[in-house]
Amino acid sequence: MDRIEPTRALALKVGWAFFWRAGVSWLLLTFLTGVLFGVLRRLVDVGEMFYMALSMILTLSIAFAVTIEVMFRILQKRFDEFDIALLPPGGNE
Repeated sequence: MDRIEPTRALALKVGWAFFWRAGVSWLLLTFLTGVLFGVLRRLVDVGEMFYMALSMILTLSIAFAVTIEVMFRILQKRFDEFDIALLPPGGNE
């Protein structure tokens, strides 16, 4: 298997493929989480600090899960000029 040496242009292509997917997903899920917590806050009387802490924990958990899922999909993606492959150490020699 021929190895393609990484370049900044290739890094930009992979980075953009990751960040636009992750960014859109983060924005949508954070918005939906905010709406959900806004509704719950009106229905259930909880303190401001509890609401903020729970919201932050849930938002970070969602961001982590989204990041892992997007990275998984990028690793499977077929780019025009290359595919991303995970090889064991010394696997491409």
